[in-house]
Amino acid sequence: MNRTLIASAITGSVLLTAVLVPEPKLDIDTKLHGKTRDEVVSIKSKEIFDNAKKGKFKKKNMEIEIVNIEQIDGGVQVFAKAWKNGNPVGFGADGTVEIERFRIFNPPVLVDDPNGDIEREVQDAGTGKIHVFHYREDPKRALEETLAHIISATGKDGSSIVPGKVGNTTSTFYPDPNVESTSVDGYIENYADPGTCTTMQAAANGTTANDAGTNVIAQYSDNGTDCNIQRGITLFDSSSIPDTDTVSSAILSLRGLFIGNTNSYNTRIVTSAPASNTALAIGDYSTLGTTSLANEIAVGSFSTTGYNDYTLTDLTKVSKTGVSKFGFRLTGDISAASPTGANYAQAASADTAGTTSDPKLVVVHAASVAPARPKMIIID
Repeated sequence: MNRTLIASAITGSVLLTAVLVPEPKLDIDTKLHGKTRDEVVSIKSKEIFDNAKKGKFKKKNMEIEIVNIEQIDGGVQVFAKAWKNGNPVGFGADGTVEIERFRIFNPPVLVDDPNGDIEREVQDAGTGKIHVFHYREDPKRALEETLAHIISATGKDGSSIVPGKVGNTTSTFYPDPNVESTSVDGYIENYADPGTCTTMQAAANGTTANDAGTNVIAQYSDNGTDCNIQRGITLFDSSSIPDTDTVSSAILSLRGLFIGNTNSYNTRIVTSAPASNTALAIGDYSTLGTTSLANEIAVGSFSTTGYNDYTLTDLTKVSKTGVSKFGFRLTGDISAASPTGANYAQAASADTAGTTSDPKLVVVHAASVAPARPKMIIID
């Protein structure tokens, strides 16, 4: 506290009064300035720990109770239980867990707010129009929104809950914003005017790589003279999952922004193999796979107001020792169809920076259960 002396004239004398003036509170962005990635994560995690509270909160048709919250290496750990439409939500592979442990790595601290003073500019990949999105710092609400989405995506019918049973873990991973230290996201573009998409689709390299912008884009567009193909890449450092754990489910979520749907393609999650985990290059264009790793979402159904959830069907692509690597493509790009207009699905990247719109990978995992040893029965 600062002490300020205020002089007052009372009957010819001077009265000096000490007034306590609060120190100006530093905002989170100021605290993050000039810090390393690990320091940034630690500061954000502490802000969440200091501001979030135990107890219940409501989000749409869900009620969630935070039983406990802790700051851990790389993020925060929350024990919580939930109800949907008044009915208990179960967790774990079989839905018997009442209180799940949620670990959130590199957690967000910014939330959407049309009146917020933090701005992010995003260009619509199809129209070229610049849109401005507004956010504000709110660690408490950021945690609540994150938990609500995770629970809505992973929770199960709670009719088989074992009262008091505590789960082993649902871990949520966010990529690094630029400059990256463990995991990158962005897109590789192949653009030509004039250009033919069916020819450019099979090229070895793209024309540009973007890992510092606010987009993850899948595009396959041709307006009659030029062709624009974009392939999204998003990586997650999931190495904190214990090597001996069994992964029972995983969901990759992308927060949609804009779409173009001339030819009614689907969006598809595939493998990716960029040369670096922390930067993208034009040669990464041809490293994306073609086989679908999750449910496909039609471009026309791709949400531009919330998350699009892709439930992985190949859980071997979740790395327990390093970085999980995924790609984002349109099916027209994979089949080498001839597009007749604008086709794209555009999502927010990690360079939206610490917001509840960043890409995330949610993994449910638990320690493997060793088989019971047979009992020896001795009969005299």
